[in-house]
Amino acid sequence: MEKALPVKELNVLLVGSNSSRKYVVGNIILGKQAFKSDVTACCEQGEGEVCGRRVTLVKAPGWLRGYDLCNTPELSKTEAVLSVTPGLHGFILVINAEIPFKDYYKKTTKKNLQHFFGDKVWDHTIVVFSHRSQIDQETIEDYIKREGAPLQSLLEACGNRYHVLCNDGTDSEKVKELFEKIDDMVAKNSCYETLSTLIENAELKRKEVDKKAEELRLQSQQQRKKLRDLMTEPTLNLRILMVGWVFSGKSASGNTIFKTDMFQTGEITKKALKQSGEVAGREVVIVDTPGWWKFFPAMFTPSPWKAEISNGVSLCSPSPNVILLGVPVDTSFTDDQRGSQRKT
Repeated sequence: MEKALPVKELNVLLVGSNSSRKYVVGNIILGKQAFKSDVTACCEQGEGEVCGRRVTLVKAPGWLRGYDLCNTPELSKTEAVLSVTPGLHGFILVINAEIPFKDYYKKTTKKNLQHFFGDKVWDHTIVVFSHRSQIDQETIEDYIKREGAPLQSLLEACGNRYHVLCNDGTDSEKVKELFEKIDDMVAKNSCYETLSTLIENAELKRKEVDKKAEELRLQSQQQRKKLRDLMTEPTLNLRILMVGWVFSGKSASGNTIFKTDMFQTGEITKKALKQSGEVAGREVVIVDTPGWWKFFPAMFTPSPWKAEISNGVSLCSPSPNVILLGVPVDTSFTDDQRGSQRKT
């Protein structure tokens, strides 16, 4: 089969979940550190000369692996749609080959991509498997076979186009082979053209979000001014109580305030923990507490956790100056969750 003519200026969109490591794949392709993380609210762009071509990679915001579309923040949905530029040659769907590919992940991947880019997205998509170490073609074939129907049906939707890039460094030959596969895809299906209605709706949503954000900013400024006017002198000793649902980033926020690792992150907090230190010339006490489940009512929060949340208030004796409610921005915040927060 005759090879397709190479595209001189390659314009590709990187898509995938927040755990797919698409930022690493982008860095491997460009041969430099153009991207830092998968978890971003807005699009990021990287450019460079690669294998004799001018390459532009846009990394779209990701989604939560295995969670329904409704849990993807509206801002991320809007930014993903608006990340499409004229003359887009295709999508690189990054899948982390170190994580089992279950049926629910296949469903959420399909729902997210089709919601963002329409049903024709599959004609312009190639799957790239990311991996930390070198794996050969036979190994990736075994992985596809082992994962079974969920992964195989996703690959079939993409015309069985896939490639492997390893995270342990750049591989110019592998990148060149990837470009050749994209050339073949473009020769067969042309460039991707998005529906004008998708872009128009996304632009309208972005304007609405920008307007609300400006209103909130002005409201916040006014509230801070009122508080400053009421204060006769600053509080020298500050006591902060951290609350929020499980994995909302409470512990990480406490570490950010202290500018050092005072609280354990990456694990479920089960005990209230008090830490203190000097911040901006003040003695600050922060008490981290267990969270509650995001998707379940307060009645399902384990009793020991509830007791530890109450204990957290006691550790802020005589009382906390402020309660900080942790809300992660990489997931949605629905009316049901708002009600659950208030009840808790």
